[in-house]
Amino acid sequence: MEFLPINYPMEAENQSQTPTGGPLDIFEVKKGKSAPLDLYQLVMYWDALVSVGKRPTIGHLVSNGRTPGVNTLLPFLRGRTDANGNQYDLVVEDWGIHGITP
Repeated sequence: MEFLPINYPMEAENQSQTPTGGPLDIFEVKKGKSAPLDLYQLVMYWDALVSVGKRPTIGHLVSNGRTPGVNTLLPFLRGRTDANGNQYDLVVEDWGIHGITP
């Protein structure tokens, strides 16, 4: 996985995923429980990348548990598409999956 610096010149990439052409995973992380607003924020990040010619691979919401609203909203957002017609591939994960204890 590759991370882009904040000041990375996105327009220079000519529509490729990352400088090496690899997948472009995005993350929204929360110390506590995630809420529906956190999923919308992840979609906002996804849409921003699409607007500059990128194609995100997977959006990860990582938290220490989740509210019931996250479980309700997730299938709805997964069924939607971005401006290029690609479905949002979103996953909700607990910190433990990444080997981290909050």
